[in-house]
Amino acid sequence: MVGPMRTRRAFTLIELIAVIVVLAILAGVAIPRFLDQSDAARISAAKGARSALASAVLNYRMHSEMETGEARWPTDLLEIMESGGEHLWNPYHDASAGEVVHYYDWAGDIDRIVPAEKTVEWAVANGRGTVWYNRASGQVFFRVPEQSSASATVDLFNEVNGTNVTALNQTGW
Repeated sequence: MVGPMRTRRAFTLIELIAVIVVLAILAGVAIPRFLDQSDAARISAAKGARSALASAVLNYRMHSEMETGEARWPTDLLEIMESGGEHLWNPYHDASAGEVVHYYDWAGDIDRIVPAEKTVEWAVANGRGTVWYNRASGQVFFRVPEQSSASATVDLFNEVNGTNVTALNQTGW
């Protein structure tokens, strides 16, 4: 005996397409916002780490003056960076890639001896560090990753370091 026939209710093709379109619109709005926030967070982390490192360098100078009566900048950032932990490192630094932690061979006339490039990629390719330190003035700058254009890279460098350079190879601040 055959019982009454049941009808099954299923999604129509139009309903499925409507759901896919709504999900695509949500993804189109949400993903760029999420990516923008992660970039903003990394910039904020870099600014904070650079400020913390600069403060640690200044603290070293003040402590040396109290101890010895002579104010001097640290000759090497390694001890400061290691004692302060990774929060003092450039967030764009990738220790797993074998990058040099810092580069402190920048001393003397700030207009003559300024590192040539401001990107992490250049630093790694040339065996340099992702952090600059000027032993003569105590200044600290972070290199930044290459962006989609040179002007975008310069803008990121300026934002992270509080500078106003206009070119990647500018030799003055």
